[in-house]
Amino acid sequence: MKRWTGSAWSLFNEMRTAHPCGRRPTRYAEGAWRDQWPSVTARLPAAGETQRLRQALQLRRIALVMHNHALIEARAQAEAVVASYTELNELSHRLVTLHEHERRALAAVLHELVVPNLASVRINLRLIEDQLPRDATEELRVRIADAHALLVDTDASLRELGADLRSVVIDCAGLAPALDSYGHEFSRRTGIAFRFVCTPVTRRLSLEAESALFRIAQEALTNCAKHAEANTVTIELTHDARHALMTVTDDGIGFDPGGIDASGRRAPGLLAMRERAEFIDARWRLESHPGRGTRITVEL
Repeated sequence: MKRWTGSAWSLFNEMRTAHPCGRRPTRYAEGAWRDQWPSVTARLPAAGETQRLRQALQLRRIALVMHNHALIEARAQAEAVVASYTELNELSHRLVTLHEHERRALAAVLHELVVPNLASVRINLRLIEDQLPRDATEELRVRIADAHALLVDTDASLRELGADLRSVVIDCAGLAPALDSYGHEFSRRTGIAFRFVCTPVTRRLSLEAESALFRIAQEALTNCAKHAEANTVTIELTHDARHALMTVTDDGIGFDPGGIDASGRRAPGLLAMRERAEFIDARWRLESHPGRGTRITVEL
């Protein structure tokens, strides 16, 4: 036997109690009995209302399905963007690594082949000058002296170019000696006083980290020489095998960092430093105020 539940049982009770005697009405009193329970029949929806409710429910289901498809598509697009960003980041890292490898190879060629050959040419030219006969014309002696001076200048330029491409010191002795050597060479070329402060180093960083920090310091010193009008620049370095903190500070004219284009088009040097810091997952920070100098901090 099927059991009545919920609204069905409630409807039955109202139908039963609608008659004054509480019993099932006879067929002669059926019309009068129905007049006494209008609330019961009012509960039953009309045929048109039922159809409208069914259509509304169907539209609601369609809307939910469309919304679900939209969410799926949005998620797929977001995952595609993340995958593209990851791939672009990996390609950028590979490009930087390849670039650094090529710079190292070119610097090695300059250091091991070109510069020694120029030194040999200078020695030979000096020997020729010493063995000239006494009756050699003055014009010939002047030409040899000019050639010697040109070789000296070319040798110095190639050494500077090799240092910019890749410091030999960083491969042999590490980051701290390389920064110290490059800073003093920078001071000799520009006339800007240089100070280097470094805590004792127990273990070296990875090759990628040392190269990136050295490039950041190089770019910072270049910007200082071009724009800062500084008298002194200081590099401070604290690091161990897992952590490094480097600051480059000058006492120049400073500037307003808020006026820099976010894309870096107006300050490519700052953009290059920031990208190199991101390459090694380091935090890069710029602090500067007009008339109060500039400080660049890299924390790894």
